[in-house]
Amino acid sequence: MSKPTLDFTSLASIFPPTSAYSQDYGWAAILSATLLGFGQERLIPDLVDEILKHTGDDESTQCAAFRKVREAMLKASALVGFPRVSLALFCFLL
Repeated sequence: MSKPTLDFTSLASIFPPTSAYSQDYGWAAILSATLLGFGQERLIPDLVDEILKHTGDDESTQCAAFRKVREAMLKASALVGFPRVSLALFCFLL
């Protein structure tokens, strides 16, 4: 069975470019919680790669984006269970 893929550009474009969700990677936080809710935590590393691709070498932007994603996943743990979230958070260590 092949690994499913997502078109992150299309998902990010749901929010208007002037929206705070577009400018500070809030869309990535929403997407991470959604992926966990649907049992697709194996796609979180792809989301991390996408954020890294878009932020380039700007470490402060990367930290802010990953902080939002991490917070969304931890909040989602109440709904999806902490074991799922801990597996998804492991990708930040790699």
